[in-house]
Amino acid sequence: MQPPSEPQPKEKAHVVSEKVDIESSGGGQSPTLGSKDATSMDLEQDGVIDPVAEARLLRKLDWILLPMFTAIYCCNFIDRTSIGNARVAGLEADLGMEGLDLNIALTVFYVCIFLVEGVITTLFGILLFFILPDDPVKSRLLSPEERRMVIARKYRDNAHFANKDAAGAVKHGGEPEKTTWKLVLRSFSFITVACTLGFIMINMSFQGLSLFLPSVIRSLGSYSTVEIQLRTVPPYLVSAVWAVANAFLSSRIKMRWLPLLWNTLFGVVGYAISVSTQNPHARYAACFLIIVAGGVVGPMLVIWGTDNAAPDTMRAVVSGAIPGIGAIGAVMAVWTYLPSDAPNYRKGNLGNLGTMSTLCVIICTIATYIKWENAKRAKGGRDYRLEGKTEEELRNMGYRHPEFRYQI
Repeated sequence: MQPPSEPQPKEKAHVVSEKVDIESSGGGQSPTLGSKDATSMDLEQDGVIDPVAEARLLRKLDWILLPMFTAIYCCNFIDRTSIGNARVAGLEADLGMEGLDLNIALTVFYVCIFLVEGVITTLFGILLFFILPDDPVKSRLLSPEERRMVIARKYRDNAHFANKDAAGAVKHGGEPEKTTWKLVLRSFSFITVACTLGFIMINMSFQGLSLFLPSVIRSLGSYSTVEIQLRTVPPYLVSAVWAVANAFLSSRIKMRWLPLLWNTLFGVVGYAISVSTQNPHARYAACFLIIVAGGVVGPMLVIWGTDNAAPDTMRAVVSGAIPGIGAIGAVMAVWTYLPSDAPNYRKGNLGNLGTMSTLCVIICTIATYIKWENAKRAKGGRDYRLEGKTEEELRNMGYRHPEFRYQI
């Protein structure tokens, strides 16, 4: 949830004039569009949003949504990393593993180890289907006025459109468009594909180091199992704080590519240190840089992709496709740190140095494309797309609309 934009006294929210039935949270029926009973609210074209009420709404949504998102992310991440800690605690010796046995087991997810944790994650995910609000018009967690405000913000804050009237043409009254295969397939734009490729690469780095970080730390000195486990914690704590700071900053400056680029460069520096020195303190510091980079770049690539996807169907597809397809990187990551490469893991670090360097190129390429495409649209170079389109087709154009502006 982005923080509220700076209040501008003379600016008014653009909201298409349409009746939306927004019942109280205790009502018995789901809200419907176009009804005209006493509970309907007329979303006027020039409705003004109270900045104080808006800030209060955002805080409420943050307290409702963020804990659930954080919990499911933690459950998901525990599944992927606990085996690294189990390894330094004697997993391979206990199970009689040798050579590439552990890598093979990780590739097939090693069902026996993750059975309990996997069930917990899956059950929690299913639970979210029932408790996580999916539509502001239908959500019973919001009051009628809050629902109206959420819909109004969708138009006022739609900075992607150079012309606010075009924003209203693409989406209207909070009503979601009909999902079609055409919209689903069109979701895989150049930006979506590039962000997905970038997510695969950052996943190779972040998941690979996460799985084998305890082993990497063990190679840095003579530590007990408990000491090794404890030394894996600080990099993630720093990464968590840094990720929140970067999310806030990127929202303020309205740019994604700069935070993505400088954090990816942190990863490049981290792997360069790991390859170039045997000093244990320097290599441990490199782990901080690498994990800090992964903690920011992965989530922000998903945000960047969804920022530049519209309408809602495409945003939903993109938000699932980037991390879903990007999970291939986690499978590949298993084979970046091999037993034959221990204890320095030079080949694995060199491989990840290459992927992080390539990711820098991908980020710069996306940013260059966005700048070029936005300039072309500003000059009318995509206006031909409007010719012969019906009203429904115009609403479903989304990011292909000539007035849509990509977020860099």
